[in-house]
Amino acid sequence: MIRGFIENHRATLYILVMPTAIEAARAFRRSMKLSLAVFAERFGLPISTLKQWERGTRVPDTAAEVLLRVIVAYPDEVERVVRDMHSAQ
Repeated sequence: MIRGFIENHRATLYILVMPTAIEAARAFRRSMKLSLAVFAERFGLPISTLKQWERGTRVPDTAAEVLLRVIVAYPDEVERVVRDMHSAQ
């Protein structure tokens, strides 16, 4: 019975595709209306690296991907940590 049902009905398959870390970070940056320079400064990233990631000429390693996802999820906390690191130097 199930086989007949499957053969006589079309099935629609939905696939959820998560954005890459850099796609998520770019979307977040744009939604906050932050330039590359401001985003890089605020979150302690080298602007040249950020530019290369966004252009696709370089791919973030696993640690950088985690950091980008944490920035998107908890931007205020990451900014505070970066600020604290700079003030401690």
